[in-house]
Amino acid sequence: MKNVKQRPFYHWLSDNFGNFFPRLPERTQLFRRLKTQASWVGCFLAHPTVLGVADS
Repeated sequence: MKNVKQRPFYHWLSDNFGNFFPRLPERTQLFRRLKTQASWVGCFLAHPTVLGVADS
């Protein structure tokens, strides 16, 4: 969800997926944790190809 601020995203996440994340941290703490883990994202994302996403 690009170009969406933290507050609306957090409300969307907690409203729609709160059942899946019963221990969802408070908004600022969640985004602080996500920021510290951002360096790992590149390791888990597949490289895009002409036909879609390549299987790793």
